[in-house]
Amino acid sequence: MIAAVAIGPVYVSPTTVWEALWNNADPTSNVIVRDIRLPRVLVGAMVGACLAMSGAILQGITRNPLADPHIFGISAGAGLVAVSATVLWPDLPREVVQPIAFVGGLVGGGLAYAMAWRGGVTAVRLALAGIAVTTILTAVTSGLLVTSAFSAQIGLRWLIGGLLGRNWQDFGLLWPYFVIGTGLALVMARQLNVIALGDELATSLGQRVERTRFLLSATAALLASAAVSIAGLVGFVGLIIPHL
Repeated sequence: MIAAVAIGPVYVSPTTVWEALWNNADPTSNVIVRDIRLPRVLVGAMVGACLAMSGAILQGITRNPLADPHIFGISAGAGLVAVSATVLWPDLPREVVQPIAFVGGLVGGGLAYAMAWRGGVTAVRLALAGIAVTTILTAVTSGLLVTSAFSAQIGLRWLIGGLLGRNWQDFGLLWPYFVIGTGLALVMARQLNVIALGDELATSLGQRVERTRFLLSATAALLASAAVSIAGLVGFVGLIIPHL
């Protein structure tokens, strides 16, 4: 994180970074560190943590080491809503698009969960329903981009993902969801370990499997939707970081 703040088009030494954090450096360094790079680095750290926790939860409840937020409709739902808002209302401020995208991620994850419900949800049905929802929502998103060339470049930014231009306002939008999601994930970590052993064994150990799986899925959706609403569809993080 120190390197990310120091290195860029204008190099800022670690000593100057430290001074700028306390507003004691020269005015240019203060602006570069405090207003441009520091919020972007902090937002990036929270986005990565949200995706990693969401991936770990989904891998646990499905007992699938390849599970991540992208195959459960969460990222696709957020991406579809963000691209739709951008295409239909090009002048809509990013500060408005982000909370809408967050809701879209929750709806996408909820749709996958509802499709998997057959008097209960199994790990296999949840994974299959998530893949189906992701495929459908991604197809709709692609159709919007193809038919609206004027807004396609802006919409592609959401699909590619990134931290360009992220600032303290984005930090303020993200940190409440990060804190709540992290708290829920830590509180339910032991239940997640039990669920990962399998439904029958978890039930024999006194676990209320359906309720626990639903709460864990909602927590994963909360974390992933918050990350996607700020940084777009950042891939691979939710898959590989839990393994690391």
